[in-house]
Amino acid sequence: MVVSFEMQILVDPPHKGSIVTCTLQFSSSALTIDKPYKELTTAVFGGIGIIRVPFREIHGTNACKDVRRKKDGKVGCPLVVGEAYTYKNSFPILKSYPAVSARSYP
Repeated sequence: MVVSFEMQILVDPPHKGSIVTCTLQFSSSALTIDKPYKELTTAVFGGIGIIRVPFREIHGTNACKDVRRKKDGKVGCPLVVGEAYTYKNSFPILKSYPAVSARSYP
């Protein structure tokens, strides 16, 4: 279950060449299995009109290195059922990205 999501953009409005930091706090209590997750892979998309486009720099990458257990700060996988975690990652808005307006979704 996602507890909170925060996106920090150091330059407002964001532009090509700026850095975006995403922080996602979640609880593994909503996991539907009774054993730890040994791997965690990112699925990050941007939208251009009605088309979803993967953020190539972080989409499909190993997220374990960016996950920290809340109670003791342990980094990485496996994710233990019933624990709270924070995923935090920063990535650039590349000059090769198309120019679109930025907005967040609830």
